[in-house]
Amino acid sequence: MFLAVRHGHRIDHLPEEEKEREDYLHYDPHLSPQGKEEAIATGKHLKEFLSSDATEGLDLSQVKIITSPFIRCVETASLIAEQLNITTLTLEENICEWLGNTIYDQTPLPDLAVKTGDPEDLTRWTRGRTLQWSEKKFQTPQFPEIGCFDRLKDTFDDYQQDIRDQGGKNIIIAVGHGYFVRSLINIVTGRHDRLPYPKYCAVDEVVLDQKSGQWEIVRKMDCRHTQDSD
Repeated sequence: MFLAVRHGHRIDHLPEEEKEREDYLHYDPHLSPQGKEEAIATGKHLKEFLSSDATEGLDLSQVKIITSPFIRCVETASLIAEQLNITTLTLEENICEWLGNTIYDQTPLPDLAVKTGDPEDLTRWTRGRTLQWSEKKFQTPQFPEIGCFDRLKDTFDDYQQDIRDQGGKNIIIAVGHGYFVRSLINIVTGRHDRLPYPKYCAVDEVVLDQKSGQWEIVRKMDCRHTQDSD
């Protein structure tokens, strides 16, 4: 099973008068209070979901969380991990934000908070989780990008093979950005539909059909679990 989750509401999307009172990296903002509530709600939802009949036959001891290294994703993943009693997160640079020149003047990757941030801030943002970098050998995302669909597809293709190698019984939770959650639907279906942008903490659920060997989308950009935190 592969679950893709968008990060929660970000601090720089607060109203202007509130945002001005906050201290954050403009190219790597952390979560707002609303975003933290959304991430906690998502963690509680996934905890309940993983103990339901929907995961029958899966190995619940083999749940892995990978995350984009942008701090809003790391913080979201950490709050989810806290609910699931998972202590280690894998940083996967290949599911990072789209590095378009309409968003950034230069690549933000070398200066992300996980690489240059204050240790006390990192401990607070990660809730004490251990961060480890992925050992997969993807090419570092290049700036500027025209699009990021191909690298996101490469990432899913690699991780879905990991699931196949485990007999389809392990679970990967991937916390990334809106482009990733939206693109996954077209990656799995092989289509190029114009889809709406997913809301904060929206979830895609993709499962491997053991008989056909094909991936099937069970949920698309589902955000019902965050309605109480809006």
